[in-house]
Amino acid sequence: MSFGVDNNLERTGIMMRPNADVVRKAQLKIRDTAHLIVTLARRNMPNLFQELSSRWMGAPFLPALALLGAVRRPWRGPLASSRLFVLLIPITAVLATFSIIFIAARYYFILVPFLLIWAANGLVEIGLWTNASLSGRRWCKVSSVVPQYIVVAIVGIVLITYPTQRSQGTVGIHAGLSCS
Repeated sequence: MSFGVDNNLERTGIMMRPNADVVRKAQLKIRDTAHLIVTLARRNMPNLFQELSSRWMGAPFLPALALLGAVRRPWRGPLASSRLFVLLIPITAVLATFSIIFIAARYYFILVPFLLIWAANGLVEIGLWTNASLSGRRWCKVSSVVPQYIVVAIVGIVLITYPTQRSQGTVGIHAGLSCS
């Protein structure tokens, strides 16, 4: 039972006691804990991918640019250790969501700043790719820096404006009422 009071008006149920008491009295074995985490991860993994592909998270552009920014260049030396350190918090947040029963979108808000950091790196990579692609062209009389910034600016504007557009036919995300 989650909530309850016994005949002596003592709190019973795990929701009526402090979390520390529940953890102290729980006699979980390592095998049971591993089974619980695997079960919760299996159940929550589709929710993670659903939230990463949702519009509020900037999908498809923000996760794609973040992936490009993360893996475009090889990770060597001090670059690898600094990137792994930046990945530590989002990985910890994702692993923490695998240990809870009721998952909500709010638990994934911690990923947004890190996706933005990696997406900014992805924009830099797109700019460098554009610059390298246009550097040997004779027809490009303008400095190669200008097209590099134009492409990055267009991708950045699309990245910012796409999630803010409302889908037609709805008043709001949670209302579910259709406009007449």
